[in-house]
Amino acid sequence: MLISDYVYKIPLFNINEHNQGCKMKILVTIAIIAINLTASGFYEIDTKASSIGGAGLTNSAYFNPAVLANKKSIDFSFKMRGDVKTDKNSISLLNDIQNLAKSSTTGGFEKATTALGDSITNPLKNPSALLKLNDGQKIKMNLSDEDANTIKDVKRIIQNASTIRIDASTGLGINLNVKNYSLAWIQNISVDISPVVNSDKLEIIKDVDVDGEKKYIKVDLDSKEMSQVSKSEYDNNSLFIGKKDLEKSTINANIVSLTEIPFIYSYRHNVNYKSDFDGYLYLGLSAKYMLLKKELISFGSKEDMKINDYLDKIANSKSYSSGSLDFGLLYHPKKIIGLKTGIVFKNITSPSFDDKTLKPMVRYGIAFDKWDIKTAFDYDITKNKTLSGQDTQIMGGGIGYHPYSWLGASIGFKKDLANEHLGTILTTGFNLSALHISAGFSDNKFYQVLFNINI
Repeated sequence: MLISDYVYKIPLFNINEHNQGCKMKILVTIAIIAINLTASGFYEIDTKASSIGGAGLTNSAYFNPAVLANKKSIDFSFKMRGDVKTDKNSISLLNDIQNLAKSSTTGGFEKATTALGDSITNPLKNPSALLKLNDGQKIKMNLSDEDANTIKDVKRIIQNASTIRIDASTGLGINLNVKNYSLAWIQNISVDISPVVNSDKLEIIKDVDVDGEKKYIKVDLDSKEMSQVSKSEYDNNSLFIGKKDLEKSTINANIVSLTEIPFIYSYRHNVNYKSDFDGYLYLGLSAKYMLLKKELISFGSKEDMKINDYLDKIANSKSYSSGSLDFGLLYHPKKIIGLKTGIVFKNITSPSFDDKTLKPMVRYGIAFDKWDIKTAFDYDITKNKTLSGQDTQIMGGGIGYHPYSWLGASIGFKKDLANEHLGTILTTGFNLSALHISAGFSDNKFYQVLFNINI
């Protein structure tokens, strides 16, 4: 075999049944515990926000502490979310890898590599063809389009494997409100899964023995021709020389965990100056303790993969603690019943964790709720950074219809202005009694599956 012995030594392409099962268990385990740092602080844990494009500043305490001033005397909530994000390029490559694995089990890939080997060696048995090769001429190969395309797919997958990106996440929040005071626990962990393929040697150059003499044959799979090249080109560019580099390829999981424990005080002030601006002003201040953990986990094809070892490594990763303040305002004018508008300032004191600093963030929101219909819109005034270093600036909104307290539905949209290539994310949500579920998706170079429960 010319390629198959080497391709399946790469973690992504290794279809050894035991190894594949271990890798899948590790990825699933990471995905289950992974919780995303959404916009570095505006947590779409609340279904009411995530189902209408992430617009939660006027109704979710996870966005704005001032919201709590309008709550009941005692209120307890438990919220959970999860999502998986990737792009079209990654989806395409993952499908190609799956098809390649299926092909290998049915003999398609084995057939292609055997046919390629025969196409190289058979012509060299003819003295005239060998003479042309020695004179620097190209020799036509008897290789079918199907076999050539199968081998080209392998080369393309190896070349582009490092561009695969998968972000898997979930979220968890618990909140207890007693009159004007609130204590919450918010757990966030983000995981970015990506392969690292260590090879720039991808040319199909094979060394063959011809009458006791070593020759180096380069194959052009497009023209189905072969030619002789030097030993140095073989050493520097051959996929077969680069197999040791390919064996060192890994799958990396970059994990960041952030725990926040905010203590919130909220207050409602009656603005009554007998003017057009009379209404209710809600103020909220959150003082929060923050704990950060981060870990980079790499695993390769030669490792004896034990899930517990990886989980122990995550649990024992180094911790960094800090604290910060959030401040929010919410205004209800008396003349326009149902209208709410507000602004929130997050991470005011710029908390630092080792080499990571969260800069202050500002978001504005407006909503109108009347006749069982609610519309809302949020906009990030500042361009924010996630802990992974990515810029983000969210704009989103939507509309919902809630004829009963136990029944409702919402739709919305969301765009990341700092990443226009992600396209527009469409959101939707349903609530039945205490169970609320939302989902989000997009078809423009970006895929997101969002699952959210609110009790």
